[in-house]
Amino acid sequence: MKKVACIAGSVVAALAVLTVNAQTIAVKSPPPGVKIDGIADEWKGYQESVNDKSHISYIISSDKDNLYLVVKTKDRKKQQNILGAGITFSVDPQGKKKEVFSVTFPNPNMDDLSEFEHLDDANFKMRVAATEFMKIRANGFTGVTPILGSQKNDQNIYAAIKATPEGELVLEEVIPLKLFATTLPAAPEWSFNIKINGLFIRAFPSFGGGGGEAPAAAPSGGRGGGGRSARVSPAAMGGGGPAASSNNVNYLTSSSDFWGKFAFAQ
Repeated sequence: MKKVACIAGSVVAALAVLTVNAQTIAVKSPPPGVKIDGIADEWKGYQESVNDKSHISYIISSDKDNLYLVVKTKDRKKQQNILGAGITFSVDPQGKKKEVFSVTFPNPNMDDLSEFEHLDDANFKMRVAATEFMKIRANGFTGVTPILGSQKNDQNIYAAIKATPEGELVLEEVIPLKLFATTLPAAPEWSFNIKINGLFIRAFPSFGGGGGEAPAAAPSGGRGGGGRSARVSPAAMGGGGPAASSNNVNYLTSSSDFWGKFAFAQ
C-alpha cells in the first residue's frame, strides 16, 4: 500500500490516505467560522482518514491557536461505546507513542454502562441528546481541572456529539495548542491516539463524584474474555484509566484504538 501512495494521481493518493493509518497526516486549517456543536457541515470537502479497525473516519485540523478533531462513525456498536464510555484523544508532542495529553468525551458518569450495549433507535437519540450535559475529562495538562464542562469552561477545551438524519454519529473537539506545553521541544511530527473506550461495569462503585474514567484498555475481541473481571493496577491508570477508588472492572465490550502522526502546515 505504501507503493500505491507514491503513484501519481489524486484518486490513488486519496485512496492511500484512507487505508494507510500509520502515515503522517498533513493538517490543514479549519473552515472559517467553525463551531464545536457536533454538526460537521462546515467540514465538507475536507479529506477524511479512515481506520477500518475502529470503523471511524476522522479529520485532524489546526490553526495557530487550536487543534481540532472530528470523528464520524455509522457502526452502531462503536456508537454505543462512544455514547457510554467516550472517545479518548491522546497527543504526544515528542512524536512517541505515549499518552502525554488526553481528552475523553463524554466522560462516563456511571459505574454500570450495560444499558448502552443494546440501544434501540429511541434510546440512541436520547443518549445523543444527553451528551450536551456530559463532562470532558482532561489529563496531562498543567493547571487544568480534570473534569470540565463540554460547552463552557475556562480552558477553552470543548466537545460535542450529534447524530445525522442518516444515523451517523459525529464528534467535534477543540483543544488550545498552548495547553500542550512541555519542558521538551516539540517534534516536527506529533503522535496521536484515538481510542473508542469499551463499555464496563465496576464491581465496586466509585464514590469520587462526577463518574469515573473509562478503563485504559478493555480486552480486544468481544465481551472482555467472556465477561470476566479484570484487575487494573493504580500504576496503569492514565488518560482513560479507572478511578483510583475502583480498580475491579468487568468489561462488556472491547475498546479499539490506533496511533498515527500529524504535521502542522508550514
